[in-house]
Amino acid sequence: MPPGTGDLRRILDVPVDLAVAEPILRAMTPLRRTLVALAATGGLLLAGCGGKQQPQTAPTFSTEVTASAVPSTAPSSAAPSPTSGGGSGNGAPTYPSSAKSYAQALLSAWGAKNGTRIDQLAVQAAVQQIKDNGYPNSSWTYIKCDDDGTYATCLFRNAHGDESLVKMVKTQLGHPTAVTEAQLMRTSYANDAGSYVSGFVYAWQQGNKQRMIRYANEQVAAFFLSKTPPTSSMVTGEDNTAGHTKITMSFDGGTSSYTFNVVNQNLGDAHAIGGLCNPGCA
Repeated sequence: MPPGTGDLRRILDVPVDLAVAEPILRAMTPLRRTLVALAATGGLLLAGCGGKQQPQTAPTFSTEVTASAVPSTAPSSAAPSPTSGGGSGNGAPTYPSSAKSYAQALLSAWGAKNGTRIDQLAVQAAVQQIKDNGYPNSSWTYIKCDDDGTYATCLFRNAHGDESLVKMVKTQLGHPTAVTEAQLMRTSYANDAGSYVSGFVYAWQQGNKQRMIRYANEQVAAFFLSKTPPTSSMVTGEDNTAGHTKITMSFDGGTSSYTFNVVNQNLGDAHAIGGLCNPGCA
């Protein structure tokens, strides 16, 4: 027979308010009263097996999302960089097939201080030249390439008037380590006015506009570049005044001459030629 209110109080071993429990039990079917009693008994048995139940804390979860967990489907539109080697989708390096482009790739890697790419393009002797020369201004202008049948040599000038000659084996173009030499002729700045002006004139003879601008300025460089460079020159006069030295240069045996106004405090650095003194110093 299903348990009554007294049996429930005995099974649970807890105080039961008879006025509350008895009407509830009477309203239950015999089967439901039995299930209530069994559930109460089972609860006591489980508690007896494990001792006094401890309060349980809510579980916590940590979710880590990595880049590989969410693959990107967006296409890449960036073109491979010539400095990094470019190449196909697997990142394999590429090698230009023309001398000009090959030399430009080397200068680009040089300016970016990309040793990996330099090693791909040049033999170790040329790599050592680059290391020894340091890192010049990297704004290069292509001048020309010469070809002797075996080697191609390309000339570039940067914004400081530095010149680089990149020599390559022609049969190696389009392949690794075609560069055999990477020369650098930096612009130097004399500490005396006569040598400084002579350096300017030599740059004029070589057509090195960038170096002429570094010695003087764009206006002075443009003035001389509009004229035919002399085949010979010499200092024929020097006059020192407060903070300035006037240097007179004669060209082609005295057929023409110009007087340069040199700012003494700029000697040994850029822009020491402040202007011309024909007729007066500017």
